[in-house]
Amino acid sequence: MSIPAAPVTPQHYEQLIHQARTGEHDAALDYLRTLDHGAHRSDGQANRLRDHVLIASWAGLDDEVIDLYQRYAQDRHWTPDMLGAAARALRFRHHWSQAEILYARAMQAAPQDPQLRAGHILTQADAGKLAQAMPLARTWLAQSPDAPLPHLVLAYVQSQAGQDYDAWHTLDLAHARWPDDRQIITALINAMQTIGLSVPALALAASHPGLLDAAAHRDLELDAVAGSVRLSSLPTRSETERFEIADRALQRYDRLLADWSRQLPETQDAMRRARLDRLDALASRLQWRAVAQEYEALAADAAIDSPYVLRLAGSAYLELRQPEHAIPCFEQALARLTQDDEERMLAELGLFYALVETEDFERAYAVVAEANRRDTRLSIAGQPELQPNARRLDTQLATDMADLYANATDRAVEKLEALLRRAPGNQHLHIALAESHRARMWPRHAERRLKIAEALAPRDIPLMTGQGLTALELREWRQTDMLAAETLRRDPDSWPVKRLNRLFDVYRKAELRISGHRGLSNDSPVSGNGDYSVDAVIYTPPIDYDWRAFAGLGRAYGRFEEGNIGYDWQRAGVERRSRDLWLEGEISRNSYGQGHRTGLRLAAAYDLDDHWQLGGEAALLARDTPLRALRNGIRSNGLSLFARWLGSERQQWRMEVGTNHFGDGNQRYRWALTGQTRLYTRPHVSIDALWALEASRNSQSDTPYYSPRADLDIAPALQVSHILYRRYETVWEQVFQAGAGAYVQRDYGTAATGLIGYGQRLRMHDVFEAGLMVTATSRPYDGVRERETHIQFDLNYRF
Repeated sequence: MSIPAAPVTPQHYEQLIHQARTGEHDAALDYLRTLDHGAHRSDGQANRLRDHVLIASWAGLDDEVIDLYQRYAQDRHWTPDMLGAAARALRFRHHWSQAEILYARAMQAAPQDPQLRAGHILTQADAGKLAQAMPLARTWLAQSPDAPLPHLVLAYVQSQAGQDYDAWHTLDLAHARWPDDRQIITALINAMQTIGLSVPALALAASHPGLLDAAAHRDLELDAVAGSVRLSSLPTRSETERFEIADRALQRYDRLLADWSRQLPETQDAMRRARLDRLDALASRLQWRAVAQEYEALAADAAIDSPYVLRLAGSAYLELRQPEHAIPCFEQALARLTQDDEERMLAELGLFYALVETEDFERAYAVVAEANRRDTRLSIAGQPELQPNARRLDTQLATDMADLYANATDRAVEKLEALLRRAPGNQHLHIALAESHRARMWPRHAERRLKIAEALAPRDIPLMTGQGLTALELREWRQTDMLAAETLRRDPDSWPVKRLNRLFDVYRKAELRISGHRGLSNDSPVSGNGDYSVDAVIYTPPIDYDWRAFAGLGRAYGRFEEGNIGYDWQRAGVERRSRDLWLEGEISRNSYGQGHRTGLRLAAAYDLDDHWQLGGEAALLARDTPLRALRNGIRSNGLSLFARWLGSERQQWRMEVGTNHFGDGNQRYRWALTGQTRLYTRPHVSIDALWALEASRNSQSDTPYYSPRADLDIAPALQVSHILYRRYETVWEQVFQAGAGAYVQRDYGTAATGLIGYGQRLRMHDVFEAGLMVTATSRPYDGVRERETHIQFDLNYRF
């Protein structure tokens, strides 16, 4: 039922309409809503329906306009402007087909009305009928080039068609002709904002105060700051310039947040967006801890759905070495991204590295395998030909590096070399291959590879970091120092840079080494019963890079039939470590029950290349003299030479020849061939074959110490290494050994030998390493089988 309207005079009604035209719609609408427009058929009363439709349209009450049209659509008094209002309301409510019909109907009655013509074209554009809308808009502009409205309509259609730069160009031309037209200025600001020209758009808005409402102005402010943040991630002449851009953006965010905090609650949404956008500026500044803390605070206030923010948070957790927190961030980002989104590949790479760092190699392989299923080429708007998909190269590189991280170093090198043949100008591939060469223990190969990469971008931080790590392995201390200092100055918050400087700091520390063994149950003629030995040496920090002094002491003890012996020594000397050459010389004071004697030792090793090393040692009063010989007052001098071939971390061989001249006139000659061959490799388990072939000959055999005329020891073994725990620089592993062989001694025949052992090793923080190994052996001496059990230990600590 409609309530009869209170009678109003014509003068009062005209006053209500005048107020509505000035923007005060409520009074007129309150009156018009009391009328039953269908009850009146006179022209005078029909005007009330027209006024109601138009005023409701002015007030933006689209639902009320649509309701009036649906109730009185059959009224013969619907004029073109009323139909246009109804069509506009239907368009705003996305009822495009109905709106298009009404616009066409209105244009039949008023074909020259520009608003109706504009509304009809805009509705077609909204409905996706761009093939019809674009020619109509261009034709209209050609017919009416001196009117601003056709420019606005064409720009809108171009924007709907994804031709954002064309839309901006159209509006820029219009603005040049009508610089004070507020509609054109507003549309131009929006177009500039869309294509990323937010800073000039903000300046244009500032030159026309009041043109934008407060919410739109805040949005434009945030777009402008975000644009400067994006600049901070682009290559510049120096890292300092990038940081300065990011710092200015952070200062701007702080000012905006401070201002808007005084205008709550209407600025609440803008403040949250500002805090989310600010994460990107913090990331550009490499303030990863601040990124993580702010993300956690924002997530506590409300759920975060932005894949970009989630990926940023995951990256922050990765940099903070918290991969367990990074994984859910990347997974949530991927759940919100389509298969074709470029952001998806970045999230997949982040998830891959997080899984690698949590040792979940199976899932890591699956992630990059999925990413690699994408097309190698992309269709890019404006490009007639398919373009290379750069992100797919990143995922392919990650796939190859996954082999490296999973200990399949040989496969990683093969894949990277194949990839590099297809993209020889990609510096990242050269750097990755150099990293693989270092993992294979080929630092000179890595050095040459990085020298090639240097020609592409000589001051690239990842390149210089790789060169620093390679120089460190090559004992190029001065070069390492220079590269570490330079990268730290330019990019102090980068984790690879921190890693390089950390390792160089470790090199500059003092070092303590302790090693020894303890016999548990044995009566060996070589070491005696209840035997033990311990040796400790401390090295100074480096002196002039290559040199360091050392001092140490030790003791060995054994019990024999003829009595016990304790052998004590103190030693001091210098060591030189330089590229390709290692030297160590010492003087020692030795006490073993026969007074004090002075000993000398000189050792050297020279690297011919990544595979061959030659070296030797000469000693007066050699410490490898059997304890039983010392117990009987017989000392010895020794000389040995060796050659080592290193195929890779999986295979090496060492051949050594030596001689000892004993004080009783005995001359001992020794030959040894030892090696290691990798049989099986998995991320946490490896199996190696250990080869040992040793022979000796003595000029005298009737000595108080064990001195066979000639013997041969064949002792192959299997070694299983299993990583129990690994997290960055902390590694805890266990080792199993088992072997069986034969011992041949002249005059005593051949007998079987056996070995079994178990040990553990712990490495922590680059400065601590310790190992403990229990070994049980069975072998004959002069035809008598002996069973021995030993505990061996070693410790290395830098401080």
